[in-house]
Amino acid sequence: MRDKIQCRFCGRYLGWVNGRHLATHGLTEEEYLGLYPGARFYTDKMLQGRSSRMKERHKDPVWSERMRKLSSETMAETNRNRDLYPAWVENQSRACSESLRKTATNMWKDPVIRAKLIKLSSERMKERWRTDPSSMRGYYDGAFRSRLEESFAELLTDLSLTYTYEKHSFSYEYDGRTRSYIPDFYVEELRTFYEVKPKRFVEGAQLKSKLEAVRRAGYKIEVVTDELLKDMAYGSLG
Repeated sequence: MRDKIQCRFCGRYLGWVNGRHLATHGLTEEEYLGLYPGARFYTDKMLQGRSSRMKERHKDPVWSERMRKLSSETMAETNRNRDLYPAWVENQSRACSESLRKTATNMWKDPVIRAKLIKLSSERMKERWRTDPSSMRGYYDGAFRSRLEESFAELLTDLSLTYTYEKHSFSYEYDGRTRSYIPDFYVEELRTFYEVKPKRFVEGAQLKSKLEAVRRAGYKIEVVTDELLKDMAYGSLG
């Protein structure tokens, strides 16, 4: 298989992993690299051949002059639009974000890709907890209220899911009083709230009242515990 390259997604050996092959998996080259950072598309032999051809092309004065002229024209156009450039970058960034969000949503809907994404994220979490066993307990001083919430946020980020943190409030009744409840996470693509807590705190009557209030408002809400995150990190998803 020296002259073949393996597709990391399906395991097949190919002359090169091109866009047409990746399209059979519903992936672009960017999404493929997102799943498998550092993955290769070409064999060493093919890269050497391309390098040799490029060296030969540079010996051609006509081709070199055409490339130099094209580069100069591109730089001149950029300089002429220097005042408009920041707005163009902002528009391109916004379009890219919307495209990535749509792509992530479509990928999450595919059960095969979803399983691979979860496995990839689980491997990262597993490695983190192996190298830092105290990462789920002890003193925490970060952007979230606990290391458990931070780990769940990292999982959502690994899965390319968009979330908001403690942004929505619901009223609920408990112990004769009207109180306010703010769920931890809302995942836009799944349209679901998530409450992240250690398992020993999920059986209380107050939490049940909070969850019922969210569901009465017409939303889905799930509880994510430390044990569930550890199960995912060690690959026990079934």
